[in-house]
Amino acid sequence: MLPYIFYTKGLEGVESGKASIIANVEPVVAALTGVVFFHETLSIWTLLGVCCVLGGVILLAKGDDTCKDSASSTAST
Repeated sequence: MLPYIFYTKGLEGVESGKASIIANVEPVVAALTGVVFFHETLSIWTLLGVCCVLGGVILLAKGDDTCKDSASSTAST
């Protein structure tokens, strides 16, 4: 229970876009923690899910940069 309280308190100081990206990476970290510390098997479905989540996060991060770039070029004209 305590880690979730710390997690929620930590997200209070983060802007909403970054908080959503952090929230999407959380299951990936949980899966990799299970593999590393508890010697769980990494199935092909889990690996595919990790790749999909990380791919989505990368797309979100790049899209955010693209939006900022286009907004700054529009504002300067």
